[in-house]
Amino acid sequence: MAKKTSAKASRPRTAAQPAPMIAAQPTPATVTVSFQEGQGTATAILFRNGANIGQATLNNGGSHTFPNVIAGDTIHVDGTLTGTSATVGIDRSTSPATPATFTNSPFADGFDILT
Repeated sequence: MAKKTSAKASRPRTAAQPAPMIAAQPTPATVTVSFQEGQGTATAILFRNGANIGQATLNNGGSHTFPNVIAGDTIHVDGTLTGTSATVGIDRSTSPATPATFTNSPFADGFDILT
């Protein structure tokens, strides 16, 4: 009489699962605008995925803090000046880098938040 062998139950193979995406945690970003030898006005607008999610107007310079900024957002700054230049700074890593100085009026640029 032949020995009976049982068939081994096999588990189906599964593909490796990718690690779960971790959402970026929003942190503040402060925009500072200063005007040299004159006055001016600047508007800072925070964009996420092309949508305006916040803005502030800075008359004759100053700063504004956007409380919920993540990498990939863009802060667009535009304005006018009567003096020699305007300087825009953002306290986060951006492309192009800040501070940025503008000598022509009107001025405008978008700053992509890197981190």
